[in-house]
Amino acid sequence: MEKIKKNIKFLGIFLIMALMLSFVSIPVSAELGDEAKSQVGNVLIEQVFLGGGKLLNKVFGLNPIVHGVLAGGFSAINTFSQLSKVEIDFSLDRDQVNLSEDKEDYFEPYDNYLLDNKIEQDVTLKDNMLLTDKNILDAQFIETKNLSEIDNGSNSPNFRLADKTKLVKVLDSNNQAVSLQKREILFEDTNKTIENEYEYRTFVVKYPKSTYTGKVDYDLGFSDLLGSWANLLVPFYNGASNIKISKFLDGSNTKLIEKINEEKKEEILLEPFKLIFNSYVRDSLENVETDQVNCVTEGGLLLGQTGTEALPNIALDWTYNSSNAQTISGMNVSRLDWCDADLTGEENKNSIFCDSTQFSIELLNKLEKIQNFVKDNKASFTCPTPGVTQSLISENNNIGITQLNSSYDSSIISVEYLLEGTMNLDDFNIVPETLGSLALTLLKDGVEEDSKIIEFTLEDFIENKFSGTEEFDVGFIFDDETNFKITAILTLSDPYSSVDSKLDNLLENEFTPNSETCDLEKTSQNINLFSKNKKIDTSLVEFRSYLMKDGYSNDFKSDFDRYYRHTITAAPDIYKDYYYKYFTTDNFTFQSSFDSEPGRLMLQGPGRYNVLLKVTFDDEWNLFDKTTDEVTGKVEVILTREIAPERDSPLYYMPFNGLVGIDSENARQGYGVDFTGDVVTVSKLQTNEYLRTEPFTQSNTVNTVSVKEYGKNPTDFSFLNNGQTRGMLLNINLSSTKTNPELVFVPSRATPVALKVSNQNNDAYAFYKLDIGAPQAQGGEPALTPGSLVPWTGVGNCLDFTGISILETYKGRPDIHAISSKLAPSTTSDTVSYGVEWEGRNITRRGDVFLRTVFYTPSNFKTGDGLSVLTLDSYDDAAAFYTLGQENASSVELRNVLGNNADIKYISEIFSLVNEKKACIDYTANNLKISYNPIAVSEPLFGGDLSSDSQNAWVESKGGCIIN
Repeated sequence: MEKIKKNIKFLGIFLIMALMLSFVSIPVSAELGDEAKSQVGNVLIEQVFLGGGKLLNKVFGLNPIVHGVLAGGFSAINTFSQLSKVEIDFSLDRDQVNLSEDKEDYFEPYDNYLLDNKIEQDVTLKDNMLLTDKNILDAQFIETKNLSEIDNGSNSPNFRLADKTKLVKVLDSNNQAVSLQKREILFEDTNKTIENEYEYRTFVVKYPKSTYTGKVDYDLGFSDLLGSWANLLVPFYNGASNIKISKFLDGSNTKLIEKINEEKKEEILLEPFKLIFNSYVRDSLENVETDQVNCVTEGGLLLGQTGTEALPNIALDWTYNSSNAQTISGMNVSRLDWCDADLTGEENKNSIFCDSTQFSIELLNKLEKIQNFVKDNKASFTCPTPGVTQSLISENNNIGITQLNSSYDSSIISVEYLLEGTMNLDDFNIVPETLGSLALTLLKDGVEEDSKIIEFTLEDFIENKFSGTEEFDVGFIFDDETNFKITAILTLSDPYSSVDSKLDNLLENEFTPNSETCDLEKTSQNINLFSKNKKIDTSLVEFRSYLMKDGYSNDFKSDFDRYYRHTITAAPDIYKDYYYKYFTTDNFTFQSSFDSEPGRLMLQGPGRYNVLLKVTFDDEWNLFDKTTDEVTGKVEVILTREIAPERDSPLYYMPFNGLVGIDSENARQGYGVDFTGDVVTVSKLQTNEYLRTEPFTQSNTVNTVSVKEYGKNPTDFSFLNNGQTRGMLLNINLSSTKTNPELVFVPSRATPVALKVSNQNNDAYAFYKLDIGAPQAQGGEPALTPGSLVPWTGVGNCLDFTGISILETYKGRPDIHAISSKLAPSTTSDTVSYGVEWEGRNITRRGDVFLRTVFYTPSNFKTGDGLSVLTLDSYDDAAAFYTLGQENASSVELRNVLGNNADIKYISEIFSLVNEKKACIDYTANNLKISYNPIAVSEPLFGGDLSSDSQNAWVESKGGCIIN
């Protein structure tokens, strides 16, 4: 029990580093002082003296700490003519890795002669450790630097290393006992630097490793065996017990040590550990090891993240209107700009990666906005005067006039100017307050009418630009023949003028008002030049959008029109009556900055694209003929890819495109996805239609998704409950070329279950069986797996029957099949029975042990809504199940923790579970995996909380457990 002061911020993570010990022989019991009965390695010495034929065997004790597997060794054989024949063959177990160089740290210290042969380290263990800065998951860069070069000593949280190494015994994957060394590390955030709910860091350990490439042959001399001639007679009456192996290994035999070192290879390795920290304030004393954070398995593996921000940015919505839609993460987005990026960060705007259908809905909504603005304001449009532009002569220490536009309304002439450039203040000793001035002069028929001076400072320049508008009132209405000229002259203050280029400091604009012709195109890009009073939102005509990898073929446009124009309530009237005339013809085109065949545009990949929506109107600013309603304009969508997704996802290569093309005679050609395999429901749409993975015939799509659904067969139970697929709901894999998606759909029910095993005698066990979908008499089938049924984890700060912490012996530990059990009695159902057991010879405690797990049973089994049933088959002394609404029972129904009517039917519902933090998601560019959140689905059984206090209180309410 760790005592922590109230209100001290404590990291909810406790990392245990352990080095595995492997032994080459079975330990035989005994006193530590009896070398013959505490063997780890062995030395076999065979002597034949003077033909006497006396065989002397002696096993000497070697006791080093070893890591992993047995590494290295050496042997030596020598024949001594003086003693007839002496054959000595010995092997020595050597360390590959030491946890520490201090002799006192070892649970059984080295013998003196072995201590000299351990691996040396120049620094202490903690000096070889580093905690990286936040959100660094890739520690590979550290391989090029020493840890001391990276750590400046100011990183927070810090960590403390336990003073001693501890010896523990655990069971490996084969249920065999192995010894383990562990050194505890405590992470603390005393400076309270972690503010987010989750924060990722990498913990790196540097350590030396030695390997031995071969055997060592060494010729032993007579004195190597016996310390003096006086010992010659010893073997005749005392055997070989006085032949000391330490004589070879005490460091004095330099030739032998040299031989060993020649066969030794040393290397420095780095081992990174990826950590997730969850910071909180602990107000009471509690055992740290039982507290858990979201998205961690019973065995301690990280499943990813949870919550609204964890999901990829997509929407399973293809409704054509201008209202809001919801993303799979539950955020609201407007269909007017749901694909668009917010580059300023000021709008706090949500956006999605759009497929072709969703992007087209946005474009058509924007087209309507543009047309409505023109319709409402075109009466006041006037032909703008042509503006003038020029480029800067130099980009460094130079400011110039780059744009000058003039326009008129009644007797007012408006002049718009733009200055650009930079000045490096470090180049000047004196920095004046005023940067310079701009002189604007208006000339009418060559005669100066008016002038204005605009002064500006460096603070006026925003992102190296300064712009403004000035008005001149000439006092009369212009006539057609009047010639006007605007002259702009830039003058910089000293000392800036000394370095500034004067070649871009002059710009003139000349025009004649009220000319009968207007050469400027009537396009969406020029609307604000024609409109003097009101300005259109420029984000309607040029913007940046997040787009999936998808196609914009003529077949797509045809399928889009077929669905939205001929499906009831699918599209607004303006599309059905007007816009389809554009969308289905060459008057509406998708183009790209890279080469693509007209009508067959395929995007290079997902990412952010610059979009130019160029709408060209007729001479009267109309898109349709007033009489015939035929199209008179043109719509061009020009796409330029800027950057790839900041965080890529397989979903960005799977453009579902809703129901577009599902009833097409020639299927989908040049866009979208097709499906093979099982047919599952992706989502229920707002139109009460269903998007399903039904295959097309003879399609040519961006990708073809292979679909596999698990849960319908009894043999699928192992897939649902064991290994890396335990609790998995959805998995999507892409090939290395981002093609051929494989989608695995696993609709299942999660049920938390606790098992109490009671023992007052010798053996203790509890075995059980599971009927999937319903009892067998009602059509269910027994669960049968090749290995384990489910893994179990201890509950509370308790001991098991052997006196070891239940959290050490049972932490995601698989149960066993009754057939392979040593204790399970023979029953009619033992072939489908699984359980846990403790042999009487290992039991040192009496009382109750509590375990917990989560059963994942299929919701798509042939029995439909039928519930799986878990039943005790055999036990000693007593056992009982606890689950939702059922306590102290020998048989329980595995009800859905989400609710009786909450079975998963659609893929979209899985995304909702992530939003609710009941499921976890982990994804890269090539893989996406969603699994149940084991913590969230277990909490309801323990009163809504899985903390130490809650577990201990729950155990106490069931009669208590073994605590000492």
